Amino acid sequence: MAADTVERELSCVSCGAVNEPGSKYCAYCGTLLQVKHIFPAVEKAKVPFKRVSVGFVLFLTIVTLGFYQALWAFFRRKAFNQLNVSETISDWFSLMPLVLLVASFAVSGNESDLERILGIATWILWIVLAFKMRRMLREYVAGFADKDFLLNVAPSRVMTFFFTFFYIQYHINRLIDIGVFKRAN
Repeated sequence: MAADTVERELSCVSCGAVNEPGSKYCAYCGTLLQVKHIFPAVEKAKVPFKRVSVGFVLFLTIVTLGFYQALWAFFRRKAFNQLNVSETISDWFSLMPLVLLVASFAVSGNESDLERILGIATWILWIVLAFKMRRMLREYVAGFADKDFLLNVAPSRVMTFFFTFFYIQYHINRLIDIGVFKRAN
């Protein structure tokens, strides 16, 4: 399943000693040596994703009263659908949070039950979409990485639930930084 190569750094990050190739622990201080994953060039950097600071995503979400979060999901759907995994994100599904958000703002001000229902429906759709994106990222990485590496790709369901797209963007940024995704901007 894993077509990658795992190498351990020869120099210890703790004491700086140079160790023998194949060592798991430092021969001098006993520290676990850092793991370096080397992925096949064929799999690396195929899918273009935009690298956007999570702080900037949060700022835009606050300034636009949530509209940026809905647009973020809509505009990222194409990149997610290029991952070549078992799930896809349809246009209508990625557009629904934006439609519900607009409808919620349209009926706002009169404190009606419809406004609350639309707000809750928007929130639920964001969570469902974030979990779908999380599954897609993990399935993509599982196709070529080992289990230890996969444990570091959006591992927390709790963080996905509470931080939705901010958490997903954080992991997209990490995967761009290590060369799994190609940077689109």
